[in-house]
Amino acid sequence: MVKKVIQLEAVFIFLFTAFVMAQDTRPTVAILDFEGQGISEQEVQTLTERMRSEIGATNAVRLIERKAIENIMAEQGLAQSGCVTDECAAEVGQLLGVQFMVNGTIGKLGDKYTIDAKMFSVETGAAERTVSATHEGDVSGLLVEMQILAWEIVGLQVPQRLRLQRAGEIDKPTVAVLDFEGRGISLLEAQTLTDRFTTAMNKTGKVQMVGRGVMSEVLEEQGLESGDCNSEECAAEVGAMLGVQFMVNGAIGKLGDTYTIDV
Repeated sequence: MVKKVIQLEAVFIFLFTAFVMAQDTRPTVAILDFEGQGISEQEVQTLTERMRSEIGATNAVRLIERKAIENIMAEQGLAQSGCVTDECAAEVGQLLGVQFMVNGTIGKLGDKYTIDAKMFSVETGAAERTVSATHEGDVSGLLVEMQILAWEIVGLQVPQRLRLQRAGEIDKPTVAVLDFEGRGISLLEAQTLTDRFTTAMNKTGKVQMVGRGVMSEVLEEQGLESGDCNSEECAAEVGAMLGVQFMVNGAIGKLGDTYTIDV
């Protein structure tokens, strides 16, 4: 009786997944608990769950819940901790009806921890993306590393907040400055003055600033230049992509012999 219930749940999960896939064009992904080497099973589960949560937060993929994976594996008589090969992961992926599986290992070698993760195609077995990290310190530091790898494995830029957490600089607010809009002055003059403002703001030591290079990359991905993003809506959108807490924008204008600056 119990086995029949589990089988019915598995069929329902497959049908529900297929229905969701028809409504959403994002790739479907399932994550298996990583293999632990030198760390406890509980630590591995906690770290895998952190990656699962962060991948969901990227909104780049449709993520299958842990419960659904456990039900499928129970129906196959498997535990997540026992499914560490690509072949096993691919079989689970086929049962779930997903396009990609994520698995990996977390190991300890001396005083260092290593993380290796892979996203691969269930249909072909080809690796879509592989990422890795090394951490020296307490095992709790792996939580941030798993969050960072979550963004990398779905092919997105890691938010600035996570980079700062890795560096231990979490007590200062994160800020990015867009080039001020120039009114009656040249674009080059506006950029030069914006850079002077950004440098002075950074020297206060009160904030963590995002560099112009990172800002330019994000704007380029959106088909924009810094001078094109003058509205607060655009600035907020860029800030969300950068993962910062605050954005600064403004205008520098010339009226007769008088210059005005509004920030």
